[in-house]
Amino acid sequence: MSYHGRWSSMGGLFNTDSDLKVKRIDPVDEPNSNQQLRLILGKEPEMSSYNRVILLGNLTREPQIRFTPSQTAVVDFGVATNRRWKAQDGSDKTETCFVDCTMFGKRAEVIGKFFHKGTPIFIEGRLTFESWEKDGVKRSKLKVTIENFEFVGGAKDGDPQADQSDQQPAADDEINF
Repeated sequence: MSYHGRWSSMGGLFNTDSDLKVKRIDPVDEPNSNQQLRLILGKEPEMSSYNRVILLGNLTREPQIRFTPSQTAVVDFGVATNRRWKAQDGSDKTETCFVDCTMFGKRAEVIGKFFHKGTPIFIEGRLTFESWEKDGVKRSKLKVTIENFEFVGGAKDGDPQADQSDQQPAADDEINF
């Protein structure tokens, strides 16, 4: 038997019958989806997971590019993101989060060439856990392994790839026909 309804804050699934009367369905009466999966699979269902990070921020240091023995480019850099809000007392608050990032492959070379400290960047990737031991002390940290990135904003002065869209068009009287 299948029930169509919704969960209530009072704990339990409620179903509306044809007379528009609401009746409480005790969750013990029928197996829930996890119980049904256990019966079908013969074991506890595995929890699915989702590891996705999306950040928009500024580089905190110059990108450091290196190459693996197989000549795959690897770039490491930091990104700072800001969260702004208004406190209950009416004052403006800011919180900055610093994140270490790594990217592999040809696009890592692009970051190393065109991005500099202070440059805005939009990144998509996944969290990666790193652990190591230094001087007998175990250390660990989370970092973002970048899968995709986008340039944000226009080019800076002196950049040979400068965005030409910021230039003012010529006045009508200066156009020769």
